[in-house]
Amino acid sequence: MDNCKLLLLMGFIFYFGGVSTRLVVADVRQSQPLAVKAEVAQLIEKAKKNDAAAQFDLATVYARGLGVSQNPNEAWQWMQKAAENGHAEAQYWMGYAYFYGYKESQDRIKALLWYQKAAAQSYVEAQYMVAAILDSKKYADIPRNPEDAIQWYSQAANSGHAFAAFRLGCKSYFGEDVAKNTESAMEWFKLAGRKGDPGALEFVQQQDKELLKRRCF
Repeated sequence: MDNCKLLLLMGFIFYFGGVSTRLVVADVRQSQPLAVKAEVAQLIEKAKKNDAAAQFDLATVYARGLGVSQNPNEAWQWMQKAAENGHAEAQYWMGYAYFYGYKESQDRIKALLWYQKAAAQSYVEAQYMVAAILDSKKYADIPRNPEDAIQWYSQAANSGHAFAAFRLGCKSYFGEDVAKNTESAMEWFKLAGRKGDPGALEFVQQQDKELLKRRCF
């Protein structure tokens, strides 16, 4: 296993995920190392009893070396256990690891399976990734499924995912896999803009079709 890759992955999880790990991180008191170790000890006990949330926390604890020696292999094992025990965010990061080849070799099929598990639990970023994979024309090992892709884009967009809303806008505007509908497209672009995609609002204001085409395709 490539520890450098795994540490990089765990870094992503630490900064962009690891919801409960912030419980530990926020309480990393350099002047109170014993308190931190006590918290970690409690996590270990819970994780050993198949508490998925504790297992996910413990994965990021080992990845960062919080109260324990940094250990990327141990981090990966706890992340996998959390995912297998139904932790949606852990499932998403398992998908991420396989999709980008952070564990061993890249495996998009395994990635999609993990993303789908997380998406089924309404994990929005996973819903978007399932949609993007099924929408893509470049993966020979995964058949394109635009109908399912649109359903997942819609779920993600309606939960506030800006890029999912933008993709739906592209499809409606250019008639890709759906009937062309400029009015519907504009509503999706506006939603994308409200949720954090300034480029979508810029198009609504400027109507630059060539710029939009380059971004959509």
